[in-house]
Amino acid sequence: MKIFVLSLKRATERRKRITEHLQARNISYELFDAVDGTLLSDDDMVQLCDMEVVKKNHTWLTKGMIGACLSHYRIYKKIIEQNIPYACVIEDDVAIDANFSAVLDKIEAFISERKFVLMHYTSWQNMQLLPVQKSLYKDFGLYEMSNLEGLNSAACYVLSNDAAAKLFDLVLPIRMGPDSWTEFAQGGAIPKIYAVYPKPATIVYAKSTIDYIEAKSFAWYLSNFVNDYKIFPLYQFLKYRRKRLYNKMNHIQIVG
Repeated sequence: MKIFVLSLKRATERRKRITEHLQARNISYELFDAVDGTLLSDDDMVQLCDMEVVKKNHTWLTKGMIGACLSHYRIYKKIIEQNIPYACVIEDDVAIDANFSAVLDKIEAFISERKFVLMHYTSWQNMQLLPVQKSLYKDFGLYEMSNLEGLNSAACYVLSNDAAAKLFDLVLPIRMGPDSWTEFAQGGAIPKIYAVYPKPATIVYAKSTIDYIEAKSFAWYLSNFVNDYKIFPLYQFLKYRRKRLYNKMNHIQIVG
């Protein structure tokens, strides 16, 4: 299966980690340069975004978030243009299970028209999983997400060519995040959302390259300084806080 790895050119430490990690797992992949939202001009924003929605949600729909949306959008475009039947998209803060490649092989038999499978997922609500194929590979099973409310994370997923085409048509103008799966499902791009459980991909609790803080503000410089130089104990505290938040968004219930 074709695997795209999304990574910002300037995020050298993250890029190095993910490439070494995937090579150690013997995974073939294509590195895909993510869009750096901080470089978007005001004209770019007007052309690509629903500015009324952006202004209303400026605290989270930042240029960094918009850059992330465009990154996934450009991957959808490449999948369509190169007529790739299905693909896996991985962000550079992911760690994959030793069985990841074998799980992908099993998913290939399932991926067909309008199929979308999350390999990593979190939610602000309880996630309810309906069994589709409990014995996909070893302990991994394939499930349908029955509760989409609050569902998020675009860290790792698999999609078919026509699902990419539907998402491509829906993303612009940008008015929501790249992981707004509930909205994408309601918009008809991905009628059902499937997930592999246990998750064959996790995250490493690294600082997000999506800037939720105003670029080049004092807080922005301070945050980057703490992260780049791993200032003790702030660096450790922020990583602990990210892990704690992740655990709050990881309540899963198998139904049936």
